[in-house]
Amino acid sequence: MNVVGSMMWLAALTAVSVAQAQTPPTPPAPPATPADVAAAPAPVPYLPSIADLMTATIQPRHVKLSLAVKAGNWSYATYEVNELRNAFKRIIRTIPVYDQKTNTESLMAMIMPPLDALAAAIKAQDKAGARGALTALTATCNACHQQTLKRSYIVIIDPKASSFPDQDFHRH
Repeated sequence: MNVVGSMMWLAALTAVSVAQAQTPPTPPAPPATPADVAAAPAPVPYLPSIADLMTATIQPRHVKLSLAVKAGNWSYATYEVNELRNAFKRIIRTIPVYDQKTNTESLMAMIMPPLDALAAAIKAQDKAGARGALTALTATCNACHQQTLKRSYIVIIDPKASSFPDQDFHRH
């Protein structure tokens, strides 16, 4: 850049700086008043669907429970069978009526007997009994999807591998 070009660039930069210095700063927005807060629309609460809850809470528990039973990790299997039971109870509290049916009665009647059998086999540290009870639990899930919900395309299986690579199911 030659001297004239440098001087023109410096003059332009000086003009911009002077213009910015003469522009008054934008004042900050006033703080919200109680009236502003009261007039604001209320946030819409998140209402999960039963599919959201099944995918987020039931499926991971089912997978972890299966992996714990396969590993003979009875402490962790006990934890997961209780977590799975509680996850179903939370679904019932969150969505008490689904498809014009009361979730409490139908879901509890279907899912609790196989969960109870699984919990008993885990408590006895009966690996074959726990595997059989887990198979019965999975069959109950599929029967609910197919017969009760008319969603035969939702098929749950015993996991072939862990979807939790950061968790060791063999440690007791």
